[in-house]
Amino acid sequence: SDINMFFYHNTPIQLRYKEKRFCELLIRHVNRIVPNHRIYDYVWEGEVKESYPLRQLLVELRKKLPFNIIQTKIREGYMIETQK
Repeated sequence: SDINMFFYHNTPIQLRYKEKRFCELLIRHVNRIVPNHRIYDYVWEGEVKESYPLRQLLVELRKKLPFNIIQTKIREGYMIETQK
């Protein structure tokens, strides 16, 4: 179903549930850093969390996305930055 799909130039990108939630959160806050704790609260929905799953999620997600749109802000969080 299209509910877990993101599109890039009309090409569908199949995302797993947590990947989709992560992207939704960053898209909702474009050009603003989303802090790690906020990402965990939203993506993992209160599950037990540690730093490894977020890094692993990013590795998998970056393989699926056509270019590196997700910016890492060391010790702060992540963001999607639009072209200026």
